[in-house]
Amino acid sequence: MAAATPALQMIDGTRRIGGRAVLDRLQLSLGQGETLVVLGRSGCGKTVLLKCLAGLMRLDEGTVLVQGQDLGRADPASLSLLRRKMGFLFQGAAIYDSLSVRGNLAFQIRKQLLIRDPAEVDRLTREVLADVGLEDAYGRMPSELSGGMRKRLGLARALVSKPGLIFYDEPTTGLDPVTSQEISRLIRETQRARGVAALVVTHDLHCAKATADRIVILGGGACLAEGSYAQLEASEDEAIRAFFL
Repeated sequence: MAAATPALQMIDGTRRIGGRAVLDRLQLSLGQGETLVVLGRSGCGKTVLLKCLAGLMRLDEGTVLVQGQDLGRADPASLSLLRRKMGFLFQGAAIYDSLSVRGNLAFQIRKQLLIRDPAEVDRLTREVLADVGLEDAYGRMPSELSGGMRKRLGLARALVSKPGLIFYDEPTTGLDPVTSQEISRLIRETQRARGVAALVVTHDLHCAKATADRIVILGGGACLAEGSYAQLEASEDEAIRAFFL
C-alpha cells in the first residue's frame, strides 16, 4: 500500500536574510493528522520557517509542498485555494477588535467559505464557538475577553474553513500557567476530534509536551534533532538535553 502524501513538506528549504542563511537546506515533513512541535533558541529561524511553510514568505531555494502541491509554483488563484486548506493561530490571535465575537467569525465565514445566508452564517458561528468552548461569548466584544478567551476565538477563526492543516505561532505566550494548559489541551483535542495536521512553533516546554507527536529542534538553519519529547529529553547530546532543563 502506498504511503499517504504528507500534509506538509519542506525540501532543501533555504532562506537568506541580510546575507545569512536563516534556513539552510532544511528538510521537514509533517504527516497527516500529526502534531509537530518546533523548538529552538530565540533568533534561530522558527518564525521564518513558519512563514515559509504557510506561504507568507518565499524560499530563496527549495520547495514547500502542501498536500503534495508546490506552494512556490502556485499562481495567485491556486495559492488562495491552498490557503483555505490551512488555519492560522497567530501569536496575537489576529482578532478584529472593532467586531464582536460573532462578527469576527461571520466575517471569516463570508470571506473564506463565501456563504452569505445569515441563518447559515449564524449556525456555523455557533458551531465553531461550541468547538472551542466559547458559546457564552457569542455577543461579546474582544475587549471583554480574557487572554485565554481571545486565543480560543483566534482558534475558532482558524477552524472556520475546516482546514486539514493548522499553524500555531507561540499559542501560549502571555498566558498564565493554568490558561496555557487549557490552550494546549484544546490544541490536542482539536487534532484528535478533527484529524488535522498541526505545526506548533513554541518555546513553552509544557505546551510541547502536551501537544507533540513529534518534536524538531531547530538550530543553525537546520534540524539539530527530532523525536518524541521523552526521546529528546533523554538525549546523550548535552546541547539537546539543555532545551529540557
